[in-house]
Amino acid sequence: MEHCTDSSPGTAATCQTGEDNTALIVGATSSTDYPFEAAVYCDGLSAHGYDDWYLPAQDELNVLYTNRTTGDLNGTFDESDPFPAGYYWSSSETFLTSARSQNFSDGIQGGTSKNSGLAVRCVRSLKCTSPEAPMGAVIYNEDEDVFQGCTLKGWWAFHEYPTNPCTGTTSDPSIGETCEDGSIYAGLSPDGDLPMYTTPADAPSLYTWNDSTSNYSDMPTENCTDGYGEPGTAVTCQTGESNTAFLVGATGAPDYPFAAAEYCDGLSTHGHNDWYLPATDELSVLYINKNTGDLNGTFDETGVVPDSYYWSSSESGTNFARYQIFDDGSQGGTTKNAGISVRCVRKEG
Repeated sequence: MEHCTDSSPGTAATCQTGEDNTALIVGATSSTDYPFEAAVYCDGLSAHGYDDWYLPAQDELNVLYTNRTTGDLNGTFDESDPFPAGYYWSSSETFLTSARSQNFSDGIQGGTSKNSGLAVRCVRSLKCTSPEAPMGAVIYNEDEDVFQGCTLKGWWAFHEYPTNPCTGTTSDPSIGETCEDGSIYAGLSPDGDLPMYTTPADAPSLYTWNDSTSNYSDMPTENCTDGYGEPGTAVTCQTGESNTAFLVGATGAPDYPFAAAEYCDGLSTHGHNDWYLPATDELSVLYINKNTGDLNGTFDETGVVPDSYYWSSSESGTNFARYQIFDDGSQGGTTKNAGISVRCVRKEG
């Protein structure tokens, strides 16, 4: 056992580890001065419904001294003097012939001959059982598939799988699955693999991309000029949420308001108000999954102009914005004052 030779807080680990010290001392049956009475007493103590008492280490004993007059501890220790009155044993050994003790009249700590008769106050520390572990320990409970921490209240699950906002369970939805709120899970967004949801129906009428005039303005954003079959080169081919926010805020543009974006931005349905007009690549996710699950039959796939044409929030030039045809998946640019279909989306995360 490492010797504890300085006052609290002691340098050696044995100045703090009373439980380990006690177990070591009690098990040292071959020592010439066995049994070690103070440690054996605490180890064998069964009181207040517990049998895991031990002889405190020096620094643990000092906690008792520091708090000796607090609350119900007040008056329970011998604070008289001179030696041996008011002196308490710790389980920390100093040398071959001495162990650490503390005077509860003045708090002084030092080494006392091991054959001295001093007072003993046993302690126990909170720990968890099944399995046994000290306070602060973290384990993975394989049976329950959850992480647990040892707290004042015992083992406590602190990391459970979060409930999926769509399914209301810990399971993720399948593409095309109708969520508890009535929206439909459409797949992962191309700008971060975030869950993307859509409404179960198109907007109730056709919308122009701008204010339906020919006062076109080239918005100060990167034009999206390619797509379908592979991701668009410009970031605006993926970022429908940012595109929509920009269009709604562009109040100084000559063809403001931008009707399709305004519609989605103002939509409040299925318990959410964070809908937006999808970017080109997000619109393509809807097209690819259009016949999956509950998405099937909710889009116009006739190929007829203008109902089967859907707006994206991605601009492709001064006069044009990107759209997609939902019968064959073709994408292109059409004049911003054309009235075509709109399907809004939202993301989680």
